[in-house]
Amino acid sequence: MKKVFIFLAAAVMAVSCNLIHLPDTDPDQFKPVTLDPNTTIAELKALYTKSGKPVNIDTDVIIGGQVISSDEAGNVYKSLYIQDATAAIEVKIGRSSLYSDYKLGQWVYVKCKGLTLGEYGGMIQLGYRDESGSYETAYLESQYLVDAHVFRGYVAEPIKPAGITESEIKNKENYGRLVRIEGLNYANRIFVILYDAKKNPLYLRDEDKGNYGVETWSISKNGFKSYMTPNGKNEPQEAFKGAINEENWQAYWNAANAYNLSQYFKIGKTFVQVRTSGYSKFADTRIDQAILDGAKVNLEGILTFYNGNYQFTLIDLNGVQIVK
Repeated sequence: MKKVFIFLAAAVMAVSCNLIHLPDTDPDQFKPVTLDPNTTIAELKALYTKSGKPVNIDTDVIIGGQVISSDEAGNVYKSLYIQDATAAIEVKIGRSSLYSDYKLGQWVYVKCKGLTLGEYGGMIQLGYRDESGSYETAYLESQYLVDAHVFRGYVAEPIKPAGITESEIKNKENYGRLVRIEGLNYANRIFVILYDAKKNPLYLRDEDKGNYGVETWSISKNGFKSYMTPNGKNEPQEAFKGAINEENWQAYWNAANAYNLSQYFKIGKTFVQVRTSGYSKFADTRIDQAILDGAKVNLEGILTFYNGNYQFTLIDLNGVQIVK
């Protein structure tokens, strides 16, 4: 009996070893794709000729560019910015954690047939058609759509940000590009929209009240609650320089959320809104005291535009450099 048991055990072990044997190569290993773009990003954007009239692309247009954005720090949301030698564009991919698949500097090719060029606040975007008609473009929500249109190529040296001057900030050809702006000063102004429990908006943008005491890059949900309790008391009191008072305190406390916020910087006569997500990893990070005290700063990130305002998206705080 003991010999039979030993034989069966050995047989089971042999079969088990065969069952768990793994192949020498990983079947999911990434294999770079190389396509031949037939259209530059500048040429693609030029197809959009009239505001409010999205363009459905019905020809075999292929663009290629290197990745200049990353959502690892949480300040870019469901979008990928790519740039070639002529221009840059936002590709609306309805996924998070894109940085794990699309590396900075990686070549990405987009088959544009079936996609839509649209505008949001003055910025041209590439996405899917919005069946609801609420926006000019929609996200490529399904993996099927992403795989049908967006192809990953080789990872190359990341693009270095191009230095631009005050006048070049206003050049729409630079929208979406990775840029470097030197010699800005903190303008002691913010813009943020808060909401109470009934979704009523409260706009904080009064220049006379400066930054309303908000000296962080943005406001997370917990950060918002801390601003509402400046004296450390969890009870109705004035906050945000009186914008939230004892009468409306509870309504805003109940609706506490993370808020996108713009901190204003200035170069010459031009204001640049450094717009930061309340969900970013550095939302509640305090702006360096030297910057608040007037030190000049150089910024590296993506130049954007929204309804007449020049905006700037930091990839992370490495894009903020104090001039010594």
